[in-house]
Amino acid sequence: MANQDEDYVLRWPRGLFKEEVAELVARRGSLDGWAERCAFLLGDAFASVAPRDEFLAANSAVAHDP
Repeated sequence: MANQDEDYVLRWPRGLFKEEVAELVARRGSLDGWAERCAFLLGDAFASVAPRDEFLAANSAVAHDP
């Protein structure tokens, strides 16, 4: 089993990632496909798909929470 820390290795420069995340967070209520864009960013920016998968699971749980 892989070390969980390896799942969170950024492939992107940290500053660029922070800028992209800040932009998405700022536009959360006004951007169509926000969750899909976040998932794409996480899948692209990290060396593993684990961050993307965890985001999708958490987002799905929030969407289904009454």
